[in-house]
Amino acid sequence: YSSIMHIGHSRAWEEGDIERDHPDWAQRDAEGGVIRMYGRPWLCPSTGALDFAIAYTIGIVKDYAADGVMLDNNQFMKTPGGGGPTCYCANCRTQFKAYVHERYGDAVEDTFGVQPDAIDIPAFPGPLMNLWIHFRNRVWARANERFREALRAVRPELIFFANTQYGRNSWDLATDLQYVHEDVMLSESRGLDSLAMSAKLTLGTALAHGRPLWNYIGTFREKDFRRLRPAREVASITAPALAQQAPPWIVYYGFRRDNAADEPARQALSRLLTMRRDHPALFLGLKPWNPVGVLFDTRSRNYSSTALIPVCVKPLLTS
Repeated sequence: YSSIMHIGHSRAWEEGDIERDHPDWAQRDAEGGVIRMYGRPWLCPSTGALDFAIAYTIGIVKDYAADGVMLDNNQFMKTPGGGGPTCYCANCRTQFKAYVHERYGDAVEDTFGVQPDAIDIPAFPGPLMNLWIHFRNRVWARANERFREALRAVRPELIFFANTQYGRNSWDLATDLQYVHEDVMLSESRGLDSLAMSAKLTLGTALAHGRPLWNYIGTFREKDFRRLRPAREVASITAPALAQQAPPWIVYYGFRRDNAADEPARQALSRLLTMRRDHPALFLGLKPWNPVGVLFDTRSRNYSSTALIPVCVKPLLTS
């Protein structure tokens, strides 16, 4: 477990050393606001935070001979209270301007109606805003590839992946270009019913494009991570992951026998996982009853505010 945005909850981030010594590393909205979920400002991969996170994670890999590394919350977000999307930090502004000039050259003014020296992250919708949306995705993709190359220089067989929350209907997370730089597709799935989980995993299978699809499922209660959700809810989100061959990554802070109230939920998990273990042919041999195609269009989501999972998916899955 590691991250760029909070250096895997490292001591340097948790105790405020990074916030104090490197305020320029924070993800910022247009007004300079930051994201403080978990206590300290989230960090931007366009800054020195990327190299810091790589060095920190290499230390873990060397110490524990890790088989794989998952980067949590590998994304930009909106600041709370309606502050708007990130990242408008000085590094992103400088790099975005350089990217526009590198890509468009002498055509900058004709393309965007802005003097070349005046190029900045835009405040209003339009072609330049669309290019910035693309640039944000590109920032995370390039960060992933640098991270993976650095880790594999230390441990060539290491598996690299990130929590991208790929099913979000907004463009603000900027995850779309990351997937080809990962060995496994993973997303956190919380607050979904069985059908919504199946729809999301159908999308995940498409985005994975042949890579393994794993599913970090929220089996725990939101207000008390030590407790499991009711057995019916746990089963309804675990079963679709098994059926769609997306192994569930079950995160729960209280797998202990002294909590009798959670025993039905534990038994529900046990029955499903045992069935998957004992009957692999039922899962690995799954074939479609009939071929059906669905188009998932990330560009429509990013630039036209169209839902990423079309409304036809749930009726098709129900059928």
